[in-house]
Amino acid sequence: GGSTANTARFLGSLGGGNVVRLFSAVGNDLFGSYFIEQLRSEGCVTTDGSLVVLPGVPTSVCVVLSGPSDRGFVSCNTSNNVLFPGMFDLETLLAQRHVHV
Repeated sequence: GGSTANTARFLGSLGGGNVVRLFSAVGNDLFGSYFIEQLRSEGCVTTDGSLVVLPGVPTSVCVVLSGPSDRGFVSCNTSNNVLFPGMFDLETLLAQRHVHV
């Protein structure tokens, strides 16, 4: 998830003819495949240059450890650490009516 992915999935699930894209990157692994499938199942577009699959880079993950009064996060930011603006299709990005950052 993460707040941006959660927002994309929620907006995609609303339907109504709106097209939702998440501009991000995942690894070419099981976590990446699962994430893409979850986005698609919630109505997000993942096939037009907005979501990049990075060969040889593991998908970033975050494990949340919840206790009765506190919680902690263990993050592995592998695919997040290699994001850069030029990796996405610029025409697709500029064609959006709204961008949530």
